[in-house]
Amino acid sequence: MQKITNTLLSLLTALTLTTAKAENLTAQIEAGHSMGYVINGVERAGEAAFAGVGLGVTYNKIDFSLGSTALLGDAGSDWKFGVGKGFALFDGLTAQVSLDTYRHQLATSSTETALSLALKNKFITPYIKGSYDFDLNEQGYTVGLTKDFTIFTVQIAPAVEFAKFESYETFSVKVGGAKDIFKHIQLFSDVGYYDANGAPSYSTRDIDGKFLTTAGVRWVF
Repeated sequence: MQKITNTLLSLLTALTLTTAKAENLTAQIEAGHSMGYVINGVERAGEAAFAGVGLGVTYNKIDFSLGSTALLGDAGSDWKFGVGKGFALFDGLTAQVSLDTYRHQLATSSTETALSLALKNKFITPYIKGSYDFDLNEQGYTVGLTKDFTIFTVQIAPAVEFAKFESYETFSVKVGGAKDIFKHIQLFSDVGYYDANGAPSYSTRDIDGKFLTTAGVRWVF
């Protein structure tokens, strides 16, 4: 609980400091339960309740994000800092380039950096991400397709992904959903199916052929 409290305080402090100069500011707090904490198609922490905070801000058309997720018990925590920018190629098509750095303080702690490119449009968005983990000496890429739409006030985001790393490869199908129940309050849920070829030594278990779900409540402000 102390870990979650410290995480909330640090990010809310950052939120307060950036409010005055931000062009567009977003922030959220969420809590829920996950059947498995998956990173790059590998389970890095088992079933656990979690709490997370995040904020995003735009300066001079450059997007900055900071977020953290704390897993209850001894499961650990995860931090992310990201920088991104969109480039309009032509009407209806934007190339979103992002550089993200992660600190995974999990069963096996490590630091990862990732460079990604997404071609955003109103139909289906393809994306590719290249990742390198300095502590695990693991590198690879992820390619996928995703689409956001709304049905009866429910926001839905399906995605298919293929990831190939030095010690494994995996294919996954995911569906995320969110619904506003009050002003600024959302219920959310995600379900994913994983078809994995190999499980690296730093994974908590082999999730080949498994469905994993996450559900919780989110406060967006």
